Amino acid sequence: MSLADERDNSGLFARWLPMRFLLLFCSLFAAFAQACDERPLRVYVSDWPPYMRLETPGEVPPQVTGIDARILKAVMAHAGCRFEWVEMPVERASKALRSGQMDLMMAASRIPSRESWARFSRPYRDEVIELVGDLGAAPRDSWLGLVNTNLRIMAPRSGWYGPAYEAARVPLIKAGRLVFMEDYDAGVAMLKAGRVDLVMGDSHALRDSSRRVGLVLSRPVLAPHRAPVHFMYSRRSVDRAVVQRLDASIQALHENGTLERLQVDVLP
Repeated sequence: MSLADERDNSGLFARWLPMRFLLLFCSLFAAFAQACDERPLRVYVSDWPPYMRLETPGEVPPQVTGIDARILKAVMAHAGCRFEWVEMPVERASKALRSGQMDLMMAASRIPSRESWARFSRPYRDEVIELVGDLGAAPRDSWLGLVNTNLRIMAPRSGWYGPAYEAARVPLIKAGRLVFMEDYDAGVAMLKAGRVDLVMGDSHALRDSSRRVGLVLSRPVLAPHRAPVHFMYSRRSVDRAVVQRLDASIQALHENGTLERLQVDVLP
């Protein structure tokens, strides 16, 4: 091979190499762009004001308003993704997410026990968990300190509410101090009727229920637990590219202030 041939080949290689990377980038971009376009993502919904409000429970398709509903719609629209609401009991929805029959649940805490079967978005808002009572409720030192009292506590049946509550949950149940509520309105109604002394749950949801039930709640009896929440995806049905695409939209909407604005008004 002559020196001229080598020069010609090296020039060809120099032109071929950028083209190869361009083709690779285009193929990756195409796969990324189609990541959530093949079918709508199935998103769990239940009546949980002020985050999700079902206009008519049981309606198909569900008509949903509320803080998290607004956030999800904004993120999906920004990402160019389609989704559909699926209404079902939370225990059934959790099993459906594990099996890949449900794609996404909102307001999820990222904890190690979920990592094997779920993917998580970047945080999209914070939650504040409070333990409250009526206006006569006195401050307490710790969850474990409530085990040996005569106080009756009501809490949501499922979900993660911080390590301090998790450490005290079983001792409280064994001591007969803790019972579970089906929804926030029921819990606040039990508090108003004097059937329980304290109710634990999301601060906005508790205050929203208290307005409907007609009970003024105390300040938090324990220090509130504040933590970020995420979109939680099924590993069986949601590819990492979908998570990355929606994460990019969550980040963009956070930076331009949209996510914060959608949380200001707690009404639909």
